[in-house]
Formats: sequence, structure tokens, C-alpha cells
Amino acid sequence: MRLRHRQARIWKGTAFRYDFHKTPIWKILSIIMLGLLLAIGMLRIPQKHVVQGLSMEPTLNEGDNLYYTKFHNPAYGDLIIFQTQNPKYGYMVKRVIGLEGDQISVNADGSVIRNGEPLIEPYIETDKLGNSAMAEVTVEKGKLICSR
Repeated sequence: MRLRHRQARIWKGTAFRYDFHKTPIWKILSIIMLGLLLAIGMLRIPQKHVVQGLSMEPTLNEGDNLYYTKFHNPAYGDLIIFQTQNPKYGYMVKRVIGLEGDQISVNADGSVIRNGEPLIEPYIETDKLGNSAMAEVTVEKGKLICSR
């Protein structure tokens, strides 16, 4: 009788001694979770971009500093920074004028028509030579159209 009691006590004492927090798998999972949290946090911290070129004058001048985050759905009028397909040009800063499904056209003087309505863009100079015409296009799904 005494033997059974002793075996039960030993079994009961060791059954609850397993400490999951001290196992190697717990440490590995903790490191992975910490890395993921840091990566997500770093993407939300504003990053700096220095304007090069004159295409956004008078809104942006050469040497201006821009701070941006990567998680934002673009809206009309937003300035976006993107990397061009040609590495020679690096990054560009442009203004969003059309979102998916919009119909965009440009008159010869450079004025933009979105869904049949002219955009009011006092910051853009008109093309005095009349070389800016663009036929109407519909913005594809997942794409957008930018202006200077």
C-alpha cells in the first residue's frame, strides 16, 4: 500500500514540472515573433527621400526633404514615391490623378480631364506649345495614373 502511495506522489510531482517556456522551440518562436514585430514596425517608420530634379516645381524644389511611409492607399492628389523601371532614373515623385476605373484624358494645353470633369490644378503650368494631348484611357485594376 505504501508503495502505491509513493509512486502516485512521484508521478504527480513530475507531471507538472514540464516547463514549456524553457524549451528551445519556445526560444526560437520568441525570436521569430520579435523579428516579425520589428520588421512591421520598421515599415511604418517614416523614411526620408531627397527631391532631385525640377519636374514637381513649384510644389517641390530640388533638395527638398520628403518623409513617407509605405503603407497607405493612394488617393487623388497624393504625392507618391516610386522606383522607375530604368535604374538610371532611380526614384520619382508624382501626384495621383487617376485611380482604377477612372477615365483620364489630357488636352493639348496639358489640362487633365477625369471622368468627364476637368481637374483644377493651379500648380501646373499650361503647355503653351500644345504638345501635351493624350487620348482617353481607362485606368486598369490595381494601377493608377500620375501627373507631375
